[in-house]
Amino acid sequence: MIISLSLPATTRFVNDPKDDLFRQCCLTKPLAKEAYAACQYTRPYGPMLDIIRGHLIGSPGGLVEYLECATGRKDLTGCCKKKEIEGELCLFFCNGSSIREALHPNMPSELVCAGVEEGKVEGMRKCFYENGYDL
Repeated sequence: MIISLSLPATTRFVNDPKDDLFRQCCLTKPLAKEAYAACQYTRPYGPMLDIIRGHLIGSPGGLVEYLECATGRKDLTGCCKKKEIEGELCLFFCNGSSIREALHPNMPSELVCAGVEEGKVEGMRKCFYENGYDL
């Protein structure tokens, strides 16, 4: 069965092979149509976080599915610790190999690790980009 998806017109992609792998993974997940635009490591931080807050947090399985793809389904906890990411929940976000078991798919937004300073979340994103997919 072939599933065809059309992305929102506002979706802009930079030609980056790791972004391609991230997007390919996301396209296999049942995310909200608007959420696919966040499946890009090179997307500016602010708009990406807005998409996550608006379309992934609180949607059934949305954040879990997204983080599996963002991490390349790898345990990046060591990298996150090196970037001074702290807190049990934030470190769960760094472990894409077991995030499905660690987080409830309908987790309420107030439990999300987005409360850390912007630099910390950006540190997580750098770990995901640098280590999530092997080229």
